[in-house]
Amino acid sequence: MLDREGSFKDVFGLFGGADVATQGKVVEGFNEAAVKNFELGALKGFIHTKIGDGPRVLTDAEALLNSDGFPKSSA
Repeated sequence: MLDREGSFKDVFGLFGGADVATQGKVVEGFNEAAVKNFELGALKGFIHTKIGDGPRVLTDAEALLNSDGFPKSSA
Protein backbone atom coordinates (compact mmCIF):
# COMPACT_ATOMS: atom_id res chain seq x y z
CA MET A 1 0.00 0.00 0.00
CA LEU A 2 1.25 3.48 -0.77
CA ASP A 3 1.69 5.92 2.09
CA ARG A 4 0.78 8.96 0.03
CA GLU A 5 -0.10 9.67 -3.55
CA GLY A 6 2.98 9.46 -5.74
CA SER A 7 5.13 7.72 -3.13
CA PHE A 8 7.24 4.72 -4.00
CA LYS A 9 8.77 2.42 -1.42
CA ASP A 10 12.32 1.51 -2.43
CA VAL A 11 12.51 -1.59 -0.23
CA PHE A 12 15.78 -2.77 -1.80
CA GLY A 13 17.49 0.64 -1.62
CA LEU A 14 18.11 0.72 -5.36
CA PHE A 15 17.70 4.49 -5.49
CA GLY A 16 19.88 5.29 -2.48
CA GLY A 17 17.02 6.43 -0.28
CA ALA A 18 16.02 9.26 -2.62
CA ASP A 19 12.32 10.03 -2.96
CA VAL A 20 11.78 8.53 -6.40
CA ALA A 21 8.48 10.32 -6.90
CA THR A 22 10.05 13.77 -6.57
CA GLN A 23 13.60 13.16 -7.80
CA GLY A 24 12.96 10.63 -10.57
CA LYS A 25 13.34 12.04 -14.06
CA VAL A 26 12.36 10.69 -17.43
CA VAL A 27 14.70 10.49 -20.36
CA GLU A 28 14.94 13.63 -22.47
CA GLY A 29 12.50 13.45 -25.36
CA PHE A 30 10.14 11.01 -23.59
CA ASN A 31 6.51 11.81 -24.38
CA GLU A 32 4.76 11.74 -20.99
CA ALA A 33 1.42 12.19 -22.74
CA ALA A 34 1.83 8.65 -24.12
CA VAL A 35 1.56 7.15 -20.62
CA LYS A 36 -1.74 6.74 -18.84
CA ASN A 37 -1.98 8.31 -15.40
CA PHE A 38 -4.05 6.28 -12.96
CA GLU A 39 -5.63 7.68 -9.82
CA LEU A 40 -4.46 6.25 -6.51
CA GLY A 41 -6.26 2.94 -5.97
CA ALA A 42 -7.55 2.72 -9.56
CA LEU A 43 -8.00 -0.61 -11.32
CA LYS A 44 -5.21 -0.70 -13.92
CA GLY A 45 -5.91 -4.02 -15.53
CA PHE A 46 -8.16 -7.03 -15.49
CA ILE A 47 -7.13 -10.59 -16.26
CA HIS A 48 -9.99 -12.81 -17.37
CA THR A 49 -9.35 -16.53 -17.19
CA LYS A 50 -11.40 -19.66 -17.08
CA ILE A 51 -11.39 -22.16 -14.26
CA GLY A 52 -9.43 -25.27 -15.16
CA ASP A 53 -7.50 -28.11 -13.64
CA GLY A 54 -4.63 -25.86 -12.56
CA PRO A 55 -0.97 -25.81 -13.57
CA ARG A 56 0.33 -28.75 -15.57
CA VAL A 57 3.47 -29.85 -17.34
CA LEU A 58 3.24 -29.32 -21.10
CA THR A 59 4.59 -31.66 -23.73
CA ASP A 60 7.48 -30.48 -25.89
CA ALA A 61 5.02 -29.77 -28.71
CA GLU A 62 2.88 -27.50 -26.46
CA ALA A 63 5.70 -25.72 -24.62
CA LEU A 64 6.76 -22.20 -25.60
CA LEU A 65 10.26 -22.60 -24.10
CA ASN A 66 12.98 -25.09 -24.98
CA SER A 67 14.69 -27.35 -22.43
CA ASP A 68 17.18 -24.54 -21.59
CA GLY A 69 14.34 -22.14 -20.69
CA PHE A 70 14.73 -19.97 -23.79
CA PRO A 71 11.90 -19.24 -26.26
CA LYS A 72 11.57 -21.80 -29.02
CA SER A 73 12.44 -20.72 -32.53
CA SER A 74 9.43 -20.60 -34.82
CA ALA A 75 11.56 -20.83 -37.95
